[in-house]
Amino acid sequence: MDLLDQTYERFKKINNTYYLIGVCVFAVIIRAIGVDPINLSIEEAEFFYFSHPSISNNELLTLCQRGLPVFDFIFYRAWFSLVGFSILKGKALSFFFNIALIPVVYALSKKIKNSEAEARFSAFLIVVSLSFISLANVPRFYNEVLLFSVLSFYFFLDFLKPKVPLMGIVCYVLFTSLAILCHYYFVFVLISQGIMALLFYYKKQVSKTNFLLALACFTSIALIIAMVFSTFIYLVKSGNEYLAENSPPFIVFAHLYIFLGQDPVLFIICLVLLVVYIIYFLKTKQSPNLNKTTIVLWLLLTLVLPLLVDILYKPIIRRDYNLILFIPFLLIVSWGFGVAKNKWKVIIVCLIVCSGIINICFIQNYYTTPENTLYRTAYNFGSLSYKIAQKKVPVNTVVYTEQDVPYNLYFRHVWNTNYRATIDSSKLHVSSDSIIYVIKHQNKIINRDDITNEKIMTSYILKDTIRARFDVFYEYKSKKAPN
Repeated sequence: MDLLDQTYERFKKINNTYYLIGVCVFAVIIRAIGVDPINLSIEEAEFFYFSHPSISNNELLTLCQRGLPVFDFIFYRAWFSLVGFSILKGKALSFFFNIALIPVVYALSKKIKNSEAEARFSAFLIVVSLSFISLANVPRFYNEVLLFSVLSFYFFLDFLKPKVPLMGIVCYVLFTSLAILCHYYFVFVLISQGIMALLFYYKKQVSKTNFLLALACFTSIALIIAMVFSTFIYLVKSGNEYLAENSPPFIVFAHLYIFLGQDPVLFIICLVLLVVYIIYFLKTKQSPNLNKTTIVLWLLLTLVLPLLVDILYKPIIRRDYNLILFIPFLLIVSWGFGVAKNKWKVIIVCLIVCSGIINICFIQNYYTTPENTLYRTAYNFGSLSYKIAQKKVPVNTVVYTEQDVPYNLYFRHVWNTNYRATIDSSKLHVSSDSIIYVIKHQNKIINRDDITNEKIMTSYILKDTIRARFDVFYEYKSKKAPN
């Protein structure tokens, strides 16, 4: 055990700047290994489509009716206009936000007056968690929302100071506005901040001047709330599938397990550290730290508010919303790490690293199977494009599929091909010995004997609409034209 204590003491002597640079470099390496420049899920293909510079503003605004935040598409559209359109360039921007989250979480941890060990451990959890590693390969709004939400709370803490710096006010309004524009889920976080400001003012922990400044900031963001809240209300009333999941209230624990990379060792360690800190806090009878109270309320309020809507009105929150809860959860876990003995700190870090390697490389197969990420569907367009290229399918070929629109979006911009998808068999004007290209649906898988190289009746294919998984592509030669 003396060796473990000596190891920790040596680690403490590492310069903070060197530590942050080291963990960021390590994060870049382990995330870059899993970045796939080809494969896209159906949501990612759609995201790239609407982010393409050629999309009209009217077409972009139609996304509001579907409940999708428009700012992400505009943001990526500006990026593509600047650097050129490609899948890898789009993922590079998401990758940057993902890496930027590491020093920002470290800075927030330090600002709430955590010890150096706690701040470093919170950054370490961001680096090694499969959830964040997976997000680096997902060109959607997740990384931006997480980064801007952390920055919003970082500058929200300035309202708890005796005097609020002007730059802090400007940055708070900026990053809170960006977070709301990236996703309407952040409205719940903003409401939580408003409740905190009112509570702290009532408890006389915040001055009247600071409370009025916070109120002025909330008012200045009101227009942005109105821009996204109308869409949010539309989704709530319509019960849009993009919003509701009809989940039981305590499913959040299952979601936390998923966000922790479905790693049972990491999950257990986090829960144990959480309990350790609660016991330590109750035993020492410490007076509540105002900054730490803010983090706890961030977790509790942003959990309870949407759950109340779910229970009292109708389900409106999907699993992805709980990502917002993930950051304060990890910060509180780091407090438990801070009160642990030095030897246990070394053991905990070693267990997390070993378990993470096993989980990522052998259980989740993250590197060997890139599409096995936490935030992707199984509908893999990259494999489909590769198979089409292998078959040397002529341009303007009609592809028969059950879902017409996603494939047309995909073929139109993502791979710059001229293929067209259809669900209408009457559009397939086939003749004797013509080739029919069929993309099959995952819910209807044909018999193994039917996917051999033997010729299959075209009329049989069209009549029974035989389909298989989206990432499987076959060609069929007809014996004769359908009846």
